[in-house]
Amino acid sequence: MRETAYINGQILTMDKKGTEAEAVLVSGGRIRKVGTVEEVQKAMGAGARVVDLEQKTMLPGFVDGHSHLTAVAYECIFANAGPSPKGPCDSIETLKRELKREMKQKKRKPGQWFVALGYDPEGYPEGREPTREDLDEVSRECPVCLVHRQGRRGVFNSRALEKAGIDRYTPDPEGGCIRRRERTGEPLGILEEKAFFLACEKVPMPSLKEALQGIRKAMRLYASRGITTVQEARTGEAEYELLHTAGMMGILELDVAAYLEPPAASKLLKRPWGWRTYQKRCRLAGYKIFLDGWPEAGTAWLLKPYSGRTGSREPDFCGFPAMKEEEVLEHIRLCLKYSWQIHAHANGDAAIEQFIRCYAKAREENPDAPGLRPVLVHCQMVGEQQLDRMKELGIRPSFFPDQIYYRGDLYAEELLGAERADRINPARWAMERGMDFTLHQDSPQSPPDMLLSVYSAVNRRTRQGRLLGEGQRIPVEEALRAVTIYGARQMFEEREKGSIEEGKKADLVILDRNPLKVLPEEIRKIRVLATVKEGRTVAKQR
Repeated sequence: MRETAYINGQILTMDKKGTEAEAVLVSGGRIRKVGTVEEVQKAMGAGARVVDLEQKTMLPGFVDGHSHLTAVAYECIFANAGPSPKGPCDSIETLKRELKREMKQKKRKPGQWFVALGYDPEGYPEGREPTREDLDEVSRECPVCLVHRQGRRGVFNSRALEKAGIDRYTPDPEGGCIRRRERTGEPLGILEEKAFFLACEKVPMPSLKEALQGIRKAMRLYASRGITTVQEARTGEAEYELLHTAGMMGILELDVAAYLEPPAASKLLKRPWGWRTYQKRCRLAGYKIFLDGWPEAGTAWLLKPYSGRTGSREPDFCGFPAMKEEEVLEHIRLCLKYSWQIHAHANGDAAIEQFIRCYAKAREENPDAPGLRPVLVHCQMVGEQQLDRMKELGIRPSFFPDQIYYRGDLYAEELLGAERADRINPARWAMERGMDFTLHQDSPQSPPDMLLSVYSAVNRRTRQGRLLGEGQRIPVEEALRAVTIYGARQMFEEREKGSIEEGKKADLVILDRNPLKVLPEEIRKIRVLATVKEGRTVAKQR
């Protein structure tokens, strides 16, 4: 690979000293020299390629704090049920019309499954969730599966419910819910959490050719946003085989860190320490469990009841756990035994408390186990005392500030109340404690856009312009650290990534403006001009 010198730039290295430089020399996929233009020109060899940054800004490539690569890939190939600007479905009527059009275009035959992703009923003028009857209008002959943007609930039409074996006599699985009509108990077609996941086992996967096409498109999407390390945060055996195949075929242009579900982990991860190595750009990074759901669905597990609307549930409803205490303990014990890093999905403060309690107990039982750098993913409702205990135990938070923009108004006005909503995703508290926290989009729930996460953590403005928790705003530089060096640390990759330092991988992103020098509200308008992965340009704006 040809040696390349990037000169005449505003280079934010994100190193410990907060160094800024003018030029970077890349050789053999690694950073060889960082310094002034003169220093880099002196170090580069004859025939080196020179790129004049023209005072544009360079940062380390963004490190994805949490997302679902294969789900993004599937979203690239399945029908798009998202609302604007992501998709065309802003009401139940437009949803049905679009699904009918897509089904006709895809030429589905009777009995063939039809899947659409990304619906979001919050802004629907009908003021309700779509039901089986709505999807029966799309098709009575084909089983139809409509997946919510969170990927943790969905709607099945009558034929799909039949295929999944769900009727009025089917009990709710533990950790899940089948929404029903009050008088008859007949399923509405809306399935949540475990009920949804069990039903999805009946939905056939796309062909290998289709799935690989989706991975290729997803790689381009992440790269276009400056992301050089991606997470596959819920990896079963099928997802791992897909990523392995994509890697062998050279489709993975970016590094992919896969966190495996327990059944897959028990088969694939029993190789202490060796699993941390990238092979064809994919590595088995650790273990993933789910402890609750989402506030807007009423399935996040809270210490105090929701403030308002949570479907048809009782007024003192607090959500519910996804696992029993002993189950959580067993998962953590297993990770400590095999030195697997563990990521735990936990939105509500009760779920966060459960993990802290179980992790502390498991550590007491096995005090000699190496540090796992466990991560509480989303961690939206975490309290100050919980953060104190997390720091003591070495547990890291990964926050979801995009929810401030997309869901902040709903949290404040209906679900949590203004006081609790003001302290969701409390990055300032984590910063004040010196914690390595990260920011993420949970793609495909939100598009992979690190600059939107930086914007949200810095400004904390909702879509309607409400300031949600002024005291939790963080400085721009701290938000940039959260998507670079802190992200690398959370995944045990800080020796290779996360900062522009000599010897590290040449993972770089070039922006049209400097985030430290624009007005905070302008951050989300900054454009990614180019993304470099180990010295090779993998995305470039024309």
